[in-house]
Amino acid sequence: MADPDAQGILKKERGGLASAREAAKAGKADEATRLFADWTNGQPGGFDALPPETRAMHLDNGRTIALHFAAAPPPKVSCADLGQMKRPLAITHGELTRPFFKILAETAHNCVPDSQLIPIPGARHAATTQNPAAFNNALLTFLASH
Repeated sequence: MADPDAQGILKKERGGLASAREAAKAGKADEATRLFADWTNGQPGGFDALPPETRAMHLDNGRTIALHFAAAPPPKVSCADLGQMKRPLAITHGELTRPFFKILAETAHNCVPDSQLIPIPGARHAATTQNPAAFNNALLTFLASH
């Protein structure tokens, strides 16, 4: 991420994870899972709006959230690195997704020649469950064209 304005937005956005990080650190996996899901989808109560089976899956895996926050930072990937991708690439983001994910999706799209950036209408980060018909249609259309 070379754009200083985007870097500032990403840093500010990451700050919103403080409560989930603290809950995970305190061993409150269910609370951390709920807070993380709410942050990811950019809306308080986002976790509760997920389908029951999705909520159950997240809570079943909640024990791993502390590991997520304790992990070393991922390796840096440059725009030039992404530009080496030679396979067809579709990048989706929800139309209503938080700036953090939208910036990352747009940046990756700008770095990968011939990639397609596909906003999913009416969805946030969990577009596969928030607008599954639009997501599936976008994916199938992309696959059919390649």
